[in-house]
Amino acid sequence: ISKVEDPAESFGEIFSRFAHFFKMYTEYVNEHERASNALTYVNGSSKYENFQKFCKTCHAHPMSKGLNLSSLLITPIQRIPRYKLLLSELNKNTDDEHKDKASLEKAIKVVSETAK
Repeated sequence: ISKVEDPAESFGEIFSRFAHFFKMYTEYVNEHERASNALTYVNGSSKYENFQKFCKTCHAHPMSKGLNLSSLLITPIQRIPRYKLLLSELNKNTDDEHKDKASLEKAIKVVSETAK
C-alpha cells in the first residue's frame, strides 16, 4: 500500500486496486496443510537435525518475536479475514452518504471472494 499515487484515493479503492495480489492467498491456503505436515515430519526426524537447529536459532532471534516457523506459516492465512473485518468495521462506521461508502462495499466484496 506504500505505492499509493493519489493521497486522495479512498481506503476501499486501494484494497480493490491491490486485490489481484490476493489471488496468491488461495494457493497458499490450499498448500498450507501440506506444508504443515512436511514441517511436522521434518521436526520429528533425526535426519533433519541441522534444519531443526536452524529453526531453533531463528526462533531465539529477537526478530522472530518469539514466533516459530509454524506460527509464521499461519500468519498469511489470518491476514485476509483481518482485512475483511477491518473493511467491514470501516463500512459499518461510514455514513451512507460518504463518498467512500461504495468503494468500501466493493472492497469488502473483493476481499470476501478471496477469503472463500
